[in-house]
Amino acid sequence: MAAKQKLLELQQAAEGGGRCRGPDPYTLNVVQSQPRPPLPLLPPENSIARARFSLAPDQPTHAWKEEEDVHGNLAEIVEGDGCVTLRRAGKVSTFTDNVPRVHYVQGKTFNEYGDDLPTEPCVLLGCCDDWPAFTEPGVSWGVEDLARRTSPNACGFSLDGGPGFARMSLSVGRASMKEYNRYCDADADGDTPPLYIFDSNLLTRTFADGSLLQSEYTVPPCFSHDMMGCITGSRFRPLPPAWLLVGAARSGTPIHDHPLTAAWNAMLAGCKLWAALPPDVDESFLLLDDDSDIDSGSTGSTGSTGSTGSTGTGAPLDGNDAGRSQRGSEVGDEDFDLSALEWFLRSGGGGSRQGAGNERQLPPCARIILQRPGEIVYLPAGWWHVVLNVETSTALSYSLTLRRDLDALRPQLREEDADFADFWEKALEESGDDLNVADAAGAGVGRPARQGINEAGAQERAERI
Repeated sequence: MAAKQKLLELQQAAEGGGRCRGPDPYTLNVVQSQPRPPLPLLPPENSIARARFSLAPDQPTHAWKEEEDVHGNLAEIVEGDGCVTLRRAGKVSTFTDNVPRVHYVQGKTFNEYGDDLPTEPCVLLGCCDDWPAFTEPGVSWGVEDLARRTSPNACGFSLDGGPGFARMSLSVGRASMKEYNRYCDADADGDTPPLYIFDSNLLTRTFADGSLLQSEYTVPPCFSHDMMGCITGSRFRPLPPAWLLVGAARSGTPIHDHPLTAAWNAMLAGCKLWAALPPDVDESFLLLDDDSDIDSGSTGSTGSTGSTGSTGTGAPLDGNDAGRSQRGSEVGDEDFDLSALEWFLRSGGGGSRQGAGNERQLPPCARIILQRPGEIVYLPAGWWHVVLNVETSTALSYSLTLRRDLDALRPQLREEDADFADFWEKALEESGDDLNVADAAGAGVGRPARQGINEAGAQERAERI
């Protein structure tokens, strides 16, 4: 699949230390026979302006702004009771939460290996109740508190997001939390979509007083055993498993999946809108490389995904072969993945106007989550997902391979990448984790057939918004 190939290429680029499109922002390529021109005046360290320059040195400042709002990045976002409504130029898309909540009780709800975690996305309640990062005034991790508590002179926080041409630069831009807080207060300076802190140093970063960020939260026991932990830092898993996410309103993460790892995301401040689709979903619903015109005259009623997860027939969307960004001709006509806000506008009714009847809808299998502070979203391996920051938000995110998933993953991985499979098998054996996997197999633990949380025997623990 084209999307998975793109993700593979990005991972390979990350293994090589990342890449920045265009010329090196700190040097100039000079023809030897010509006099050396003056060095450019670079923006200050840890500033948003310098980050933009690092991410896309060949793009002018105005390229970060959407002048005509063709892609809907300036749409109105309205948070309601268990739903989010997106409005733009007469179009209305409403997304209603349809995912169960589980009151987590340590030692009782799920075992320490997560063998009995549900096979569909769910939201855990109660895990963050004793975290200083969430509960202590002046300590909790809102962007203002983080800006106050972190040093503006320390290594800047990695940035992702922005327009399509910037999202290919693999977090080479950096800014201080103080500068990012200013950026959020200024409505992201009009960037469409905004930049987004996606920082991989969560496990090693410190506050200005020298204390570790990770000292202010605890990993729930059901997520404490990562079968891929034995290869973290290797060429097969170069990126760390834990990330700090701070996003201005309208920023977000485009549609993607994690074929080998489950994920959990703890919300500490703000609000996020999630859409998750199962691994076997019809790919036309993913809107990969989509460049359809959301003003093309198709209209219908609101494309709302309600509490049942269905909005009607759920007919697949029309796919497009080679999506381009609006500015594709300016950035080399490369394939373009929709920003999170664009994706939601196009997938759930954002391409509809009242009266035409060509209604765009998510399928019944779609899971919609409106995540609020103190909630942990759990996402099983392989589920596609896209996430929009409804308001300025702070979260931390971990990925891990559950031992119950290994038996299903091994044959597929060996077929696709035998070197990776051999390396992982050897690391599991040397770390002793293979014994835990063997114990699980002996007890009949494995990835069950896909089922909802209620079918997994946890109905009595679930409640709906």
